[in-house]
Amino acid sequence: MRAGRAAEAERHFVAAAQEDDTWRVRLADYYVGMGRRTDALKVLSGLVSETDSVDRRIRAVAQLRIAWLRHASGDRRGAHETVATALNDPAVAANAHLLKSRFLLEAGNLDEAFTHAREAARLQPAAAEPRFVLGQVHVARGELADAEKELERARARAPEAGRIELELAQVRAELHIVAGDLDAAIAEYERIARIEEKPAAALTAIGMLKAQLGDQAGARAAYVRALQLDPAAGIAANNLAWIYAQQGLLNDALRLASVAQGVLANAAPALDTSGWVHYLKGAAHLAIDPLERAVQAEPNEALYRYHLGAALLKTGQRQRAEREFRTALELSSDFEGAAEARQMLAKLHAVVD
Repeated sequence: MRAGRAAEAERHFVAAAQEDDTWRVRLADYYVGMGRRTDALKVLSGLVSETDSVDRRIRAVAQLRIAWLRHASGDRRGAHETVATALNDPAVAANAHLLKSRFLLEAGNLDEAFTHAREAARLQPAAAEPRFVLGQVHVARGELADAEKELERARARAPEAGRIELELAQVRAELHIVAGDLDAAIAEYERIARIEEKPAAALTAIGMLKAQLGDQAGARAAYVRALQLDPAAGIAANNLAWIYAQQGLLNDALRLASVAQGVLANAAPALDTSGWVHYLKGAAHLAIDPLERAVQAEPNEALYRYHLGAALLKTGQRQRAEREFRTALELSSDFEGAAEARQMLAKLHAVVD
């Protein structure tokens, strides 16, 4: 908003707020939208403090907004204390329970979050929001079937709510994955990708599922699309780098592996991919450092051990390579690369013999 228009809008809100306390709440909302939280808190605190002249319901609404602002600014304790005083106020009890549930859900206190969301749903049986939050709590608790039921109820109460559709599609996708129906899960993620404003995560999920089904071309297309929409989609970059490496497109693979390393903050999968691409390019000496870091981060991942062993063997470090191959096969006898690890071990023994 341009400065002149912003000043004009503020004058409008201030003038209206002098005549009507409801507009004082709207003025605070305007300040929040403009990033002026301190000014918003001043307006709301004034409403709460004027016990004789301001309607009780308006004061209660202002109190809930103060709780939200405190939570957003990192004052978790102050937010909980503020919302707690509104729980017994019939005028805003439902919204207070709902806000309390959101705070608790974010903090990981799922049982209490469920209790408050359920109370909000009891107080507002026709409202969609309590059902939506109940669905979120069920998702956090891993209760996907119950989550689906609550999100269906939320959608029935607010069929136009796009975020409910997204949450419901996500839950259904996870349910299909648990049931082993990956095609149905892909269909749900494709639906999410059509609805979601930023669908890179959904496209990445599609790519991963297609890869599990053996559809490498489909996986590659999904990852490419995700990266076109979000060049910083780290998981898509890492997985596409792996596909390119398998297809011999090593320069492209290394470029994407570098992107993944940066975005994923040197997570083990990105380190392993980067190291393995260096190995495939014939630069085993450059592969050892990222592969060692991948093994350090996830020592029980057999594939990483095998990759490190291969790089060590290529640089002449036979004893260390043998240890990595043996450890890999002890961790798993059928990981991708197990056959190659056995072959390399056999060659090492043959040389010794």
